[in-house]
Amino acid sequence: MQAPQLPYGPLTPFREKASFDWWLLKQFLEGPAFGEKDRIFEILTSDPLFSLNLDAEYTIEEIRERTMKAVRKLVQISKELSQNNPSYDKRIVGPYIVNAVKAPGVVFGLHKLFSLCIKSLGSSRHSRYFEDSEECANLKIFGCFALTEMSHGTNTKEMRTTATYDPIDRCFVLNTPDYQASKFWVGNLGKNATHAVVAAQLFIEGNSKGLHWFIVQIRDLVDHLPLPGVQVGDIGPKMGWNWIDHGFLLFDHVRIPKENLLDKYQDVTPDGKYILKVPEKHRFGLSLAALSSGRVDIAFNATESAKIALTIAVRYSFVRKQFGPPSQPEQPVIEYQMQQQRLLPFLSGSIVMGLFCQYLMREYRALVDSKGEVNGQFLQLNSEIHAISCGAKPITTWYARDAIQTCRECCGGHGYSIYSRLGLLYVEHDPSLTYEGENNVLIQQLARYLISALQYKNTSQTISSPLGSINYLNGWENKIGSRCIYNQPEQFLNGGYIDALEWRVIYLLNLSSLKLMKLSATGDNWSTWNNSQAFHLHTASKAHMECLIVRTNLKLLSEMDPKFNSIKPVLQKMCDLYALSCIRESLDLFLEGSYFTAMHSIGIKDLILNLCSQIQPDAVSIVDSIAYPDKLLWSALGQSDGEVYKHLYGKVLSSKRVFERSRSWELLRTPVDMSIKSKM
Repeated sequence: MQAPQLPYGPLTPFREKASFDWWLLKQFLEGPAFGEKDRIFEILTSDPLFSLNLDAEYTIEEIRERTMKAVRKLVQISKELSQNNPSYDKRIVGPYIVNAVKAPGVVFGLHKLFSLCIKSLGSSRHSRYFEDSEECANLKIFGCFALTEMSHGTNTKEMRTTATYDPIDRCFVLNTPDYQASKFWVGNLGKNATHAVVAAQLFIEGNSKGLHWFIVQIRDLVDHLPLPGVQVGDIGPKMGWNWIDHGFLLFDHVRIPKENLLDKYQDVTPDGKYILKVPEKHRFGLSLAALSSGRVDIAFNATESAKIALTIAVRYSFVRKQFGPPSQPEQPVIEYQMQQQRLLPFLSGSIVMGLFCQYLMREYRALVDSKGEVNGQFLQLNSEIHAISCGAKPITTWYARDAIQTCRECCGGHGYSIYSRLGLLYVEHDPSLTYEGENNVLIQQLARYLISALQYKNTSQTISSPLGSINYLNGWENKIGSRCIYNQPEQFLNGGYIDALEWRVIYLLNLSSLKLMKLSATGDNWSTWNNSQAFHLHTASKAHMECLIVRTNLKLLSEMDPKFNSIKPVLQKMCDLYALSCIRESLDLFLEGSYFTAMHSIGIKDLILNLCSQIQPDAVSIVDSIAYPDKLLWSALGQSDGEVYKHLYGKVLSSKRVFERSRSWELLRTPVDMSIKSKM
């Protein structure tokens, strides 16, 4: 596949300065999706159904109707690609589609999550609901995932919807005790879904068996009206995402067949006997494993959102000119140190995090595809991927949030225009910080995993995990008191910073362990854990994720195919800049723990500025390698030809009523009666 000719324009001179082939970098970054992704994008850009009219005045109903038409079109496109290309893997290119056409991509993705959960947690008796079944594939059955309730979200164990087994009728009776227990914020549910995977507390003969998953039909497949006993509706307008029908759901003693229990890890016999297929201590964790899929996808989507924002801001920064040396032309704002220092670390981080997310997606797919028994090795791998996903979602979504906001500010006033797309991008990204687990709560699950690893080490056992994500914690007792051995700042480059990143995690985990030990003397386990989060476990978990992301990238660079050797230097610089930026954010900890001296701190900052100046000439070509096509980028500021002002002015002139006289012109032309006295 040949590289396309990029349009000539204001960005051309900067592209000519690049030290590498942008097309080769694109090939490396996209991996297995390379080629197939662009072919799909060609299809999407040629269909007006997938165009985004940023200033269109649609009602919510019109937006949702358009979205559903686009979803149906995506189904047809996916089917055609699968038939014409046996090697087509929708799991690899699907995440890019979600970010290229957000509304239909998310709606279709939630439908697929419904099927994925059933296949992951059910058995062959549920094959009617698998993704490739006729009714799910053609959307006759349209699904959603109903876990969250109005009064409970991340605390899944306390969900209050019940499913009571009736051995006489051999069915489950679903009931919602009150409106606070209604399923809430369920995507696709408000108006469209016909079926739901519902999380409910299973009761047998009055005894609770904990949270289980059930397939429940919500609406009739002929007239699309709610079934008897089902109360379902839309939760109303939101800050954004109004193209999807988030809904609420209540059950009034709704009976469903016994077979609708997802039975991979447990089942109920016709006479009401509860059968465990795995030990109870593992059942709940395994049943939540399907949620890892959503979190891994969210992490990938976050990095893509950051890349879109950075494409816009970087291109704009090379075109926008302000000030300059005396008696010389104005300079592009990217020439200014502050603009580089604000944008380029985020650009590097988006590349580094993107590669990490691809790695995590591969490992998760391998886990899902494995057909082995649920043994110790499987459980360890499942626990590790669950822990990593609980850290990956927060670290990437926080990063993307900050990146998008910084990009908006770096584009000045024009960044606030709807035609920049940056405002819409922020609003569309923002919910990812809370759905599928609120970030600050979710990351505590990674904290528990890390603390458990240290406790395991205290039994004189080696710390290890299937993916090796925590192996570096071995010998942590000897590393706590270590000091940085580098005398020159340059020694930190090319991976020299990994010791510092590992030390930071170990230092924070040790502080957390000491805090937990001190507080545990009270015997109040809940308060002990709760009061060890801020500045301790929470910070340690973030530090571990940053360390893991860097370690993963260094490993990818060391194993790189020789055909990519020419792009290795720019990838190394971006990994260096991301790692050093992470260290800079924690300089207080490194000084507090005496790992660094003041001279180390100064050297780190100088290195960051030097790396920014080195990456700056390559920045346009870097964003070319990650950019979406102009018609899918939807930004007047970020088009590939760099004609910022032409596109912005064109958008302004083409907007509705741009030259129309104000509707309140008569009021403006009628003087205010100043004779009226105030009654205040």
